[in-house]
Amino acid sequence: MTLGMDRDATTHRRWQNTFLAGAIVFGLAAVGDAAGTGYALTAPGYLFEDGEFAGEVTVFVVAAALMLGCVALAGFAAMSASADHLLKTGVRVTGKVLGVYRHSRGEDTIHVAYPVGYGHFRYADIVWDSGRQYTEGQPITVVYDKADPDRVRTPDETNGDQTWTWVLVLGTIAAGSGLVLSVIAAVNWRRRYRAVSATGWRIASVTVVPDYPVRKGRHMPDITVAYRDGTRITLRAATSSHGSVPLKQEPNRRAWIGGTDRDMVVLFPHGRWREAPFAVPAYALNTRTGPR
Repeated sequence: MTLGMDRDATTHRRWQNTFLAGAIVFGLAAVGDAAGTGYALTAPGYLFEDGEFAGEVTVFVVAAALMLGCVALAGFAAMSASADHLLKTGVRVTGKVLGVYRHSRGEDTIHVAYPVGYGHFRYADIVWDSGRQYTEGQPITVVYDKADPDRVRTPDETNGDQTWTWVLVLGTIAAGSGLVLSVIAAVNWRRRYRAVSATGWRIASVTVVPDYPVRKGRHMPDITVAYRDGTRITLRAATSSHGSVPLKQEPNRRAWIGGTDRDMVVLFPHGRWREAPFAVPAYALNTRTGPR
């Protein structure tokens, strides 16, 4: 029994180390690809060949996704190793099943009582995922951590920490979603960069008009633009981390406008709390009108 448990623990540690090594390799690949692509985007005169940029983005997405997957698997391996360690080193006592519960949502559980010390009983809900059948009042072997008696399992139920499981799952989903959104943002900014490179910058007076009051179907703020030659256009800010709402307090503010149609950028000399130029992505709601 002990030899088998030692072998299982060693196997879990090997898998955990393998997944962590994979995460490091794929992470370095993603960082290297992102650094190279970032340099190419900012290097003067560098032009991507047909399909090159899409290929770079694909490599980054695949490498980052594999990295996140390896991190999640390493976490699951660590939890499994922890459960095996408890089974090997924990204190074994005979407890009693007080209740068997099947839940419409979440994991099924068994409620058990088990002795700790002299005449002291503790109670715990143990995740029931082995498929073994239990009945109320049935004796059951409970294994608990001597240093933390609330940490328990049985020989058949690992009672993995479902909180950490959900943290890993949700964290992986959130990171993957953030990765996808980051790639989309990078592609959109690349497209705007090309549009601005084609048109250049035009100085104008702009006013940010948020969509108030609060209601359903709200849209991003509108940006009214008055060029120096008397022409006007109305833009709408695009969804981005570079929000324009904080700039609503300064109407007729000087800014530079670049790009056309769906790919436009409003470049303010500085943001509300920063000195560096602040770029807001936007798109045109109408065509430029003549001077009033």
